[in-house]
Amino acid sequence: MTDDIKLELRGVRKSFDGVVAVKGLDLALRKGEFLSLLGPSGCGKSTTLSMIAGFLAPDSGEILVDGRVVNKMAPRKRRIGLVFQDYAVFSRLTVRANLAFGLESQGMPRKERHRAVAEISEKLALCDILGARGGDLNMSEMQRVALARVLVTKPELLLLDEPMSNLDASLRASLRSELKQIQKDLEQTVLYVTHDQVEALSMSDRIAVMRDGAVLQAGTPEDIYHRPVDRFVAQFIGDPPINIVPCRVEDAQGKLVVNTALHSGLGLAGRDVPVGDYLLAVRPHHFRASHEPREGTAESEIRLVENFGAEHVLHVTYGDELVAVVTEPGFAQEGERLHLSLDIEQAHLIHPLDERIMARRSREAAA
Repeated sequence: MTDDIKLELRGVRKSFDGVVAVKGLDLALRKGEFLSLLGPSGCGKSTTLSMIAGFLAPDSGEILVDGRVVNKMAPRKRRIGLVFQDYAVFSRLTVRANLAFGLESQGMPRKERHRAVAEISEKLALCDILGARGGDLNMSEMQRVALARVLVTKPELLLLDEPMSNLDASLRASLRSELKQIQKDLEQTVLYVTHDQVEALSMSDRIAVMRDGAVLQAGTPEDIYHRPVDRFVAQFIGDPPINIVPCRVEDAQGKLVVNTALHSGLGLAGRDVPVGDYLLAVRPHHFRASHEPREGTAESEIRLVENFGAEHVLHVTYGDELVAVVTEPGFAQEGERLHLSLDIEQAHLIHPLDERIMARRSREAAA
């Protein structure tokens, strides 16, 4: 283990009544990193968080914090801070008393408590509301108080379990940037659990996508979005979701091409795959629509238009499928016919049986 690793999971496994919730999980979190565990409900992410915090014991495997195995260590001795979706701010106590609560429980002398509370209040812009009671705070203030109450104890690691899931969309948007800025300013190591891909993509240094108790892929937001490893990751990340259409790879005079219901002869430079049937994954932004036929376009009909303000999403026929296509507002109306092309270089070939995405050759190998 290297010196910059704050948290490491080695083969961590957990079952409940014979049902495996976490399947031999391996994961490492570097100091000062913001890593999100992202996945649907029931995928094992909150169970993983509970084992790290010490509320659940793993059936097997090791949990290390700063190189020490903490499996049998009591939660309060792990120096881990935890914030749930219910911020649990004490409504009858002032903000100052909320922040001092954990320090007082640790037996910190009064002068040191006052100094620590003043420092964290300044860093999280809470000085003006120290006298307010918890029950009178708005959601933004409540989140900052909940974070400050944990951070003032100087945890080695901060665990956040769906902290924004109860908030409306506009408030979540403002708090995302606020939370990320706090994490950067304090150089705090954060493990963030969420089912919301927007939260994970916008705040994380890295994302670990979970499904059925296992991490399918861990990487930067750029990696996860542009280079997914399988169909699940490709479809889980991205809004509007990625389009999946049947296709066939053929050999055309020594060159591999893709044929779909509407397009044929799309070159597959840089990919070596067997001839056969596949699925083609194309993000809505990688379809191009025009009103006039052009080389490489195919005619289609608009069945539905979704208005998202800055952009419209057209749902258009594609053989027996409907695909989503992103355009500027007012580009076309329901019932119109238009002409589609797709960027095959940005598309992913999916194996029809195991649903893995067929790897591209590296630039070195292609050369």
